[in-house]
Amino acid sequence: MGATHDSNIHIQVILDAAAPALFGFTPLFVLSADAIPDNERVRVYTSAKDIDDDADLTTPQKESLAVAFMQQPRPGEVKVGFRATTTPAEESFAEALSAIEDADPDWYGFAIDSRADEDIIAASTWA
Repeated sequence: MGATHDSNIHIQVILDAAAPALFGFTPLFVLSADAIPDNERVRVYTSAKDIDDDADLTTPQKESLAVAFMQQPRPGEVKVGFRATTTPAEESFAEALSAIEDADPDWYGFAIDSRADEDIIAASTWA
């Protein structure tokens, strides 16, 4: 007379981060202080070796950029843009980010190489 049913319920929880389902995101962009010539706003790297081989970058810049290639799936490229921080051509974050976006708008997000609160606030104000 009564209906039969299975009272066992199976739940599986996976705590790993899922990889993006779609590829083709534009590259990550890192804003860094002076390193490359003034006439070059953006430089593109396709591997950690390319970064390591670049004599224009400082060791901290190389280390922060190389981390981008450690993510899975590994990005096809990482871009670095430069902000003038020496006088007389010193730029604000907003000025640098606007000039970089004008030179190369093909990136989906950015990071800065500073942990100073005022720098983070200044960069986030532009975004």
